[in-house]
Amino acid sequence: MSAALHEDGLRGQAAAVARTAVWALAQKDVERLCFLAPWQDGTDVGMGHRPALCTLNLVSGLLDGKPYRGELDMGRKTGDVVAVVFGDGPDQTAVLWSKGFGQRVAIACQADKVQQLDVIGRPVPLIEKSGDVVIVSVTPEPIFLTGGPFGGAER
Repeated sequence: MSAALHEDGLRGQAAAVARTAVWALAQKDVERLCFLAPWQDGTDVGMGHRPALCTLNLVSGLLDGKPYRGELDMGRKTGDVVAVVFGDGPDQTAVLWSKGFGQRVAIACQADKVQQLDVIGRPVPLIEKSGDVVIVSVTPEPIFLTGGPFGGAER
């Protein structure tokens, strides 16, 4: 098996973990997810790189204790984009992914406050930011936006 194929498989697993955990936390009767080994962040050199553990650590760190606030209205053109928001005010976190092909979407927010993280928690530059909008690339691999509030999230 090639290294690239192996890495893609691990990132695919991490993406599936992220989508599952985020949807679980978005349910009205789920307050918290707990994992067997929360002290492991997936970066232990002796264990090798484990993206799914990194993702569990990321989801736990970003969303723990933040109430689900709803989905962002992405409009007709972006109907296959899932965009859910947790938390209040400047502590909001948005999680976005596409159910189909990748696309660019605009998100209403205070652009200078927003940071984008990939599925394992690495900072990713925003495609564009200006005033009250950021533009991000959304694929089936979830991205995390911190530094809300994000416009249009309603439960």
